[in-house]
Amino acid sequence: MSRAASVVRTEKGLADALAELQRLRAEGISVDASGLADALETRNLLDASEAILRACLARKESRGPHLFFRDATDLTPLPRRDPEFQHYTAIKRVGDALRLEARKPLPLPS
Repeated sequence: MSRAASVVRTEKGLADALAELQRLRAEGISVDASGLADALETRNLLDASEAILRACLARKESRGPHLFFRDATDLTPLPRRDPEFQHYTAIKRVGDALRLEARKPLPLPS
């Protein structure tokens, strides 16, 4: 996650990390000498990591110094796309899959 979903991101790096996450999930999580709490924490970390990676893949733009999304072969950041990304992303589990949904912020009461 530090390598793929940190400040500097590429689509390939995010996709590779998602594939690695799916591989880890396929291996299964079982209770070992570390105990049930560690197994549950690992499962939660896999779920959180998947949500982060899918959200990163859905938002391909650069947003100043805190997010630098770039093409794998070029160091130029992708441009901001304000009209397209003036929303937040809601993530919901539906069965075994995560569903991402763009939602417009609610206006503040006056």
